[in-house]
Amino acid sequence: KNFKKFIKKIYAINKNRNKILKEEVLFLSDVLKKAGIKHVFIKGASNIFANIYNDYGERMVGDIDFLIDKSDSEKVLSLLNSEGYFSKIAIKSNYKFRHLPRMTNSKKTFAIEPHTNIIDNPKDVISTKNILKNKIKINDIWMPCYEDKFYINILNKTINDNAKHMLSYDFRNIYDYM
Repeated sequence: KNFKKFIKKIYAINKNRNKILKEEVLFLSDVLKKAGIKHVFIKGASNIFANIYNDYGERMVGDIDFLIDKSDSEKVLSLLNSEGYFSKIAIKSNYKFRHLPRMTNSKKTFAIEPHTNIIDNPKDVISTKNILKNKIKINDIWMPCYEDKFYINILNKTINDNAKHMLSYDFRNIYDYM
């Protein structure tokens, strides 16, 4: 009985957070569109907007991930700074990681991670340019087409989360593409 009560409370908190997430994604989308930045929201944020869950309170999201072309990195950093997003880590223009350092805004709930690649060494595995070229618009935001969402889901878990080394899987990733 206590467990059910606890789970219902967590669900209610998460559903409210995801309502805020939707508002913050729409805000970021508007900022990026007005600046002419090609982008797509990826992972949890795009899944919430794609309505792939029976109820958007089902999915816990920790941050807002979006993909941009690497050539827009400096412009995006400047734009996000002007909107109150900052990183606790010094950002170097020659970074090699798949996303810029996590950024927060004291007036927002969610941290953001602007990605320039899906994985650290994409080579011919997955192309940011192709993902941005094949993007689709759902519920007023840009996201990867469903085929690219599928590959992003697999590559993120397998490579970025080291599932290939641990021979593990994640029910969340399976659910994210069912």
